[in-house]
Amino acid sequence: MSATLPSFWHRFVRRRLPLIIVFAVLQATLAFLLPRNTRGTQIRGDSVVLKATCRHPELIAGGNEVLLTYSFSSQMPSDTELADPAQPHQDIYVRLQQNPNTPHHHCAAVTWNKPDTGRFIKGRVTPAGQLQCGIEQLTVPEDLKQTFRQAVASDRLFVEITFDKSGRAVLRRLLMPE
Repeated sequence: MSATLPSFWHRFVRRRLPLIIVFAVLQATLAFLLPRNTRGTQIRGDSVVLKATCRHPELIAGGNEVLLTYSFSSQMPSDTELADPAQPHQDIYVRLQQNPNTPHHHCAAVTWNKPDTGRFIKGRVTPAGQLQCGIEQLTVPEDLKQTFRQAVASDRLFVEITFDKSGRAVLRRLLMPE
């Protein structure tokens, strides 16, 4: 019986080893690729600086997330005939343009049609009529709350956002110049 155990083991390893190797390579490949498909901070592309303000500055002291607004947050496209009021979560696009003599960008236009060229952010219209682009929520670190409050009060709050070719955007960092 002891002679049959090693021969059984050799046959098992010889037949199963390629399958085990293929399975391990597949797992390693999936483990490497899956995090790249998540939205979060994985977006790589253009970065721009936008002027922002806080929707409810009185909530900054609460320690929770704050809501940011931008100059385009309440704008609706001029091509309103393309909008379907029965579908409140339609895609909407904000074309960005750099301000002259500054590194900041501003909204050049809001449209239902995806721009062919230039920098743009893709968003959605909420049922309340607000434009959301995924760059509205922010958690202010405890050590920056006082500086954040001062920046909001003195209208010196800027954010850096990064967006990809399709317009998906993420908030990268706060900029609060002195």
